[in-house]
Amino acid sequence: MIGIEKKKRTKPKAPRASAPKRRNAEPERLILQIIPADPGWHALYCEEDDGPMMTMPLVCFGLVELRQRVGRPMRFVFPMVMHENGAIDDVNRRDGFVELIPPCMHDVEHSADDTGDPAVDGNSLDEGNREVRHA
Repeated sequence: MIGIEKKKRTKPKAPRASAPKRRNAEPERLILQIIPADPGWHALYCEEDDGPMMTMPLVCFGLVELRQRVGRPMRFVFPMVMHENGAIDDVNRRDGFVELIPPCMHDVEHSADDTGDPAVDGNSLDEGNREVRHA
């Protein structure tokens, strides 16, 4: 028979499973490379206003790629500490991060309690009469 075409039978397509859409989702983090930190680097934390301060030694610096849903991936170097559970992560991902302390500042804090020198006694580690614990 001329002019009659057979229609192909197709199965109905199952709906595609899509990932749940989240607003303000954190970008995917991929550690590309790690470099050991020199001894003496510390991260300073203060979990409450006017609360005790604590330092944690840096384990390494990590080259981290942040991948977002749109746009190009971005790369940053993050200082990293080891948490109590053994996980190594960026210093900013723990609550209360204040600043990094380079080896020379950490040594000054340990060697001079009250010298009368404002350059030494007035550094960010002193914070008045606040206690600084070292992990």
